[in-house]
Amino acid sequence: MAQRHPKPMIDSESEVRELTDDEWRWAVRDEDFGGLAGSLAFLTRRAEILRVADAAGIPRAAFLHLAPSKPGFEGRVAEAFDAVMKTVRHAAE
Repeated sequence: MAQRHPKPMIDSESEVRELTDDEWRWAVRDEDFGGLAGSLAFLTRRAEILRVADAAGIPRAAFLHLAPSKPGFEGRVAEAFDAVMKTVRHAAE
């Protein structure tokens, strides 16, 4: 899948644009992660999850219901994929 590149936040006239609804859904608040260092660590882990998912053909939109901007996202992803794998194993029996 092609990598999406976000629109610049500042336009050619040096005006800051509003975030889109999609960007708000993915936006992270530093205070939710104990500060800048915590949010950067989370963003690094989330980027890796999304990179692996993209390589497997799973679109970013598939993660929206898992609150991708909130603490615990990785656990929610793991639980969702565990449930899928349990169903796959059950169906294969």
